Amino acid sequence: MLIRISSNGKVVIPKAIRDSLQLKSGDQFLARIQDDKLVLERVTDEFDSILEKACKQAKEAGMTKADVSKAIAKVRSKK
Repeated sequence: MLIRISSNGKVVIPKAIRDSLQLKSGDQFLARIQDDKLVLERVTDEFDSILEKACKQAKEAGMTKADVSKAIAKVRSKK
């Protein structure tokens, strides 16, 4: 299916795809680039739980947002 991006950056996921994947209003996605392609991954409750735990642990360790950004950049540069 061919879809277009609007002038304000919005993309509509066709109904047939939404129905097939059981997507609903309010679902959240992580967007990333892989092999020069846009990949959307639905965020699940399990992911939210893992993310919440990681944020709590970082805060308890005294990490700032800048510390987390540096750690992420370091890991990404190793690829």
